[in-house]
Amino acid sequence: MSLPEALKADREERIEDAAKLYEHALKVSPTNLLALINLIVLYWVSTDMGFYAARHLPDEFVRRAGDRY
Repeated sequence: MSLPEALKADREERIEDAAKLYEHALKVSPTNLLALINLIVLYWVSTDMGFYAARHLPDEFVRRAGDRY
């Protein structure tokens, strides 16, 4: 698992996969600013009702995104 995989998942709107991959990238490299900023934005946008409804994100993921954001 790597940052390029996270970026690819993000581009493909595989939101939950992207979040997991960004989290992993940050465990490997806690100072990776790109992974951190992208994960923050991903969690933030995932709490928007229109965004998560259109993508059918699970409630559990949306709650976790809000908590982690």
